[in-house]
Amino acid sequence: MSRETVFHILITGIMLAILLLLGVLPTGADPYAYLFQPVLLMAVLSGILSGTVYAAAVGILAPLFAMLLFRRLPFMPDTLTLMISYGIAGVVSGVFYSLFRTSIGAAVGGVLAWLGGYGVTRILVHLSMGESYFFTNYLNETFVRAWPGLVLTLVLVPLITVLLRNKGAMWVLRHERDD
Repeated sequence: MSRETVFHILITGIMLAILLLLGVLPTGADPYAYLFQPVLLMAVLSGILSGTVYAAAVGILAPLFAMLLFRRLPFMPDTLTLMISYGIAGVVSGVFYSLFRTSIGAAVGGVLAWLGGYGVTRILVHLSMGESYFFTNYLNETFVRAWPGLVLTLVLVPLITVLLRNKGAMWVLRHERDD
């Protein structure tokens, strides 16, 4: 196994352990998982550290894994919305990092992609089920309920990449620009 593969597996394992820790909280993980958006953090960080393919896989599979981990059967319209939006966020952050080599721009791009992808897929899911979905619902679900996770992602992703770069662990990404 190459060093890059070990690095990708290690990063993904650490991020899935965060989901596991949320699953053992006493009141259930759903409010915390939506409040702190650990899958968004995982997808954006995977896009920067591992590239778009790994980020898409993490973004698509992590919501399904979280639903099964928290002992709930996946409700497919909601799970599908999360899988698409987190996958888009991971891919966009990976593309932004490969183009601009700055983790701040990649984090902002990933968060904006999640906001747009979540809104569009949520509207399409509700319209396909014959329900209405208002802009106030979107604002409530993304900005009011999830703002701590968005802020944590925008703060922690550049911080983690700078720490990894300073410790010499960013050998997977060779030609970086300082953030």
